Amino acid sequence: MKLVKISERVSKHDASPDAVPLFDILLIALLLSLLSSHYILAEGISIDAMPVQDGPDFALVDASIDVLNAKSQTMIIYDGKIQTLESFLRLMGHRKPPAPRPETLLIKTDKRVDSQTLLSICEAAKKGGYSKILIATRKNDI
Repeated sequence: MKLVKISERVSKHDASPDAVPLFDILLIALLLSLLSSHYILAEGISIDAMPVQDGPDFALVDASIDVLNAKSQTMIIYDGKIQTLESFLRLMGHRKPPAPRPETLLIKTDKRVDSQTLLSICEAAKKGGYSKILIATRKNDI
């Protein structure tokens, strides 16, 4: 009886995984994770934007504007008083507007204020009775 060496007759193939199906699976997983994200379904707040004009001739002059300076989460200057974010939120929850009620709040801010703090201020201002919110910053502070 003669031994047959089958392993020599059969061609050897590399047993490495194919990259195309791997990338397909990763792409499908990425799309499913993006579509099932909670950020897509989260409600946002609308902020009215005003047109930006450069030059010294442009100035915002309106007697019915309140000004808020947001320096950080722990330093918010509103109505001549330094407040924290929590005290400002409480103030807007109990706000009793004067007779000629301002309807616009101008928020002066810079890059030290994070976006969550800014959105919390905007949301509290809407609850406090402001119908328009303007956000101002310098070009190099963005």
